Amino acid sequence: MIQRLRGSLPADIAVAALPDAVGELARPADGGQAFIYYAGLAGRPNPDSTGGAETRLQLWQVLVRHRHRRAGGGLYALLDSVRMLFTGWRPAAAAGRLQLLEQSAPELLDGCWASFQTFAAPTPNLPLPDQETTVRLVRATWENQPHDHETVVEKQP
Repeated sequence: MIQRLRGSLPADIAVAALPDAVGELARPADGGQAFIYYAGLAGRPNPDSTGGAETRLQLWQVLVRHRHRRAGGGLYALLDSVRMLFTGWRPAAAAGRLQLLEQSAPELLDGCWASFQTFAAPTPNLPLPDQETTVRLVRATWENQPHDHETVVEKQP
């Protein structure tokens, strides 16, 4: 995602992963900044008992900062650029394309304009196999009538 922004935005826009400490956030120069960070997974498991189509939403947030709201492109132009570059784009290991979930209202923070954009992409949920519930073989034998049957369930070694 960082490479996608760096390759498409003007060189005076700083693009990086969001630093861990607030003190590491330098005020933007006239060009602006875009910080990307992974915001986790959201969603509930599919009620299907097979789990074959179970997905979660992978959430990514972008903190966009600029000294100006509109002058010289400003925050609004940078927000539009990030939105257009990510909406519909498919990141690696995702089961679908990114969609914009929400965008905060621009506000003045630490002497510059800032806004957050949250993007989501469906991601397959691949649970690890449980040794107690691994694949089972079911052998059914039927007699003359469909309701008379014998079923044996065995664990596969």
